[in-house]
Amino acid sequence: MSESPPKSAVATLAERLARAVVARPLLTLGLVLVVLAGSAWLARGLEVDTALSALLPENAPETREVDVVGKKLGGTIELVIAVGGPKEPRLEFARRLVTALRELPSIRWAELEYPVDFFIKRRAWFLSLKKLGKLAESIDVAIQRARARANPLYVDLEDDDEKKQSKPDDWAQINKTRKEVTDRLPRIYTSKDGKWLFLRVKPNVMGSEMSRITKILANVKAVVKRLDPHKDRLEVRYAGALPVNVEQHARMTADIQRASIIALVLVLLLTTAYIRRAAATVVLALPLLVGLATTLAITTLTIGRLNLVSGFLVSALIGLGIDFGVHLYLRFLEELRRSGDKREAMIAAAGYTFPGCFTAAATTAAAFLSMTISDFRGFREYGEIASFGVLFTLVATFVALPPLAMLVTRLPREDAKARKPLRLPLVPRMAWVIVIASGAFFVFSCVVLPNVGWHNDFKQLRGKSEAVDFYEYVEAQLGTSLSPAAFMVDDIDQARRAAAILERYTHGKDRQLKRVMSLADLVPRQVSGKQKIMRRIEASLRKLLRKRRRLKKRDLERAEKALALVTVPPWSVDDVPQPYRRRFVSVDGKNTFVFAWSVSELYLDADLLTWADFLSAREKEIKAAGIKVTVLEENRVGARAIRETKREWPYVFAYATIAVVIVLLIDFRSPRKVALLVLSLGVGFAWIVGGMYITGIQLNIFNQSVLPTILGIGIDNAVHMQHRYDAEGPGSISKVLSTTGAAALLASVTTAIGFGSTVVAAHYGVNTLGWLSIIGITATFAASILFFLALLMLLERAPRARAVDAALRNREDQAAKSDADSG
Repeated sequence: MSESPPKSAVATLAERLARAVVARPLLTLGLVLVVLAGSAWLARGLEVDTALSALLPENAPETREVDVVGKKLGGTIELVIAVGGPKEPRLEFARRLVTALRELPSIRWAELEYPVDFFIKRRAWFLSLKKLGKLAESIDVAIQRARARANPLYVDLEDDDEKKQSKPDDWAQINKTRKEVTDRLPRIYTSKDGKWLFLRVKPNVMGSEMSRITKILANVKAVVKRLDPHKDRLEVRYAGALPVNVEQHARMTADIQRASIIALVLVLLLTTAYIRRAAATVVLALPLLVGLATTLAITTLTIGRLNLVSGFLVSALIGLGIDFGVHLYLRFLEELRRSGDKREAMIAAAGYTFPGCFTAAATTAAAFLSMTISDFRGFREYGEIASFGVLFTLVATFVALPPLAMLVTRLPREDAKARKPLRLPLVPRMAWVIVIASGAFFVFSCVVLPNVGWHNDFKQLRGKSEAVDFYEYVEAQLGTSLSPAAFMVDDIDQARRAAAILERYTHGKDRQLKRVMSLADLVPRQVSGKQKIMRRIEASLRKLLRKRRRLKKRDLERAEKALALVTVPPWSVDDVPQPYRRRFVSVDGKNTFVFAWSVSELYLDADLLTWADFLSAREKEIKAAGIKVTVLEENRVGARAIRETKREWPYVFAYATIAVVIVLLIDFRSPRKVALLVLSLGVGFAWIVGGMYITGIQLNIFNQSVLPTILGIGIDNAVHMQHRYDAEGPGSISKVLSTTGAAALLASVTTAIGFGSTVVAAHYGVNTLGWLSIIGITATFAASILFFLALLMLLERAPRARAVDAALRNREDQAAKSDADSG
């Protein structure tokens, strides 16, 4: 005889829902399919925002500064187009390409050939007073020798070729000043080996605007394709944050899609093979897809997009959501074998399984909801989407599965036999071994805990990337980073003062900057002092040139060049050629920028945090000098994301723990049972630490959300086994292990598949998310199956424990009897 289904309010509600949906199965399924289609249509445009700024609070000062200054700067990223091939064809192609790119509305400017002659003619003004004085001395010596050579009676005692070659050139300092300018400001940027010619392009886009970035790069590539570089045997490649961001976004999106498909296929294949019914694939897939589609549709309407943390929830929800369907469908088949009536079997199955599924969903959703308290959007949105995703999937399962299962499930043959449970005896001696071994690994995990921590190497986390490798190559060839920090000030005087403050940190023990540059560097400094020296040089040269007919031809040419060098008048910002000036001037012309380059590569989180702190300190220092300044540096956004994650993570974990404990207390109403369950979970988490140490996995910004998640789902197995143990009574440990333990194994494997499917990701950070999920789910499952049940067996053999159990059971029986009498 079948045991009577529980008559709790939750069970009664589940039975009523089951009666309603199975009474009109076709109508119910029709409505379910409408919901599925509508949700899929709403979610069709849902995108993943892979920018770190999407993880920060909406009002974070770093993101506000990026938006404000980025718009003033006309975008936050630069694109370099590299053209390789024969020199003449590639130069002609590059010229045509620059012209075509300037016609695109999304391109602020595009440059190939720079008017460097403007600065070559004026190079004397860029010398310091000291160097200009030395130049004057060299010219004086050259003038004296030129006068001597102009004398007909002059005899050069060093007239042989060998001595001429060893004698220093009198005018060498002038030539040296020219080389200094051309080295810093080349006419055309090329690689050091001459293989590539570089075009520098400024798209009018922010680094966080992923959809626009993708379109702009596509438009640029379309222009290149139209000009057909291949006909001249030319190769074109792209470098900078634009192609890197596009590549990373495409890889992340592909990883999410791949992980979701793999999770869905593997989970359905596994559960179908376990249930041994072909119909199980359809029966389990429909409610799962409805739950996922509804979750994504609500996400589209409320949040509008996924982020780096929440992007992989689809595959995770597949592993979590399938468990509800498995429990319900397996119980339906069990009841169907007993009664042979599909309708009654489904109603009974719903009454039996819904309370347990509801408790499991509640603990998981509670852990997720605890994340929504965080100001860190990465946690908050992850918690919001995951919590209602679990609950939607639960509802979808108990609405869509019953009518579909009744329609496609055949009655079992009379000679069909139910699957025999696997018998796994657990004896006291074995229990002691398990507890001791568990304690030993617990101690090991505590010992190695200091070696497991938080570490982000963003170069490593990206994985192998051709775009990043070429970006680094181009920066090395240009001798500068394409992404300096930008300090926005009001005018050139403020720019000069701010740059002077920053330049203190380009040398010495406090060195943090490689170099500093502003618009003030493109106009003369110390004008009056330099003019005095230049006028003296001019007077000497003019005096020499009065005797031009007597001068040697070579001396005459060089004297005239030197005179041209020192007679160029000083100039203003407005005179600076546009290709140089617009880099330092805001789009509206009201502000100017000071650029500063870090000495570090800024891949490690420690370097990022140090750099962000340095920029904040310099911002305060510049403001203290009476200069209004705003800093633009997107690496500050990354640093803030790291800092927020590290700061919020302990609180999120604590909130999740409290939420889970509250749900357990409501469910079991026994502090002793809850304490055992929490102890089991704690042992499992300690084992996670040991597993991370053994595998070498560290927490990072991509995988850190796994641990609070496992806190919610890792307790489920122990909860199910505690319920079964309470129902079966003392002495039933082996039976619990053989029945509920087997079901827990299937549930854990499907969950591990859902979360762990990201191990196929090309992005190493996402890859570690999958491996950490597998480690965490395996550890908490092992703690539930081994440590928890072994501990239960040892406790039930203790006399005091038996007395307490008897007293508690008696009290529960009396309470149940009282409730029945009152009813």
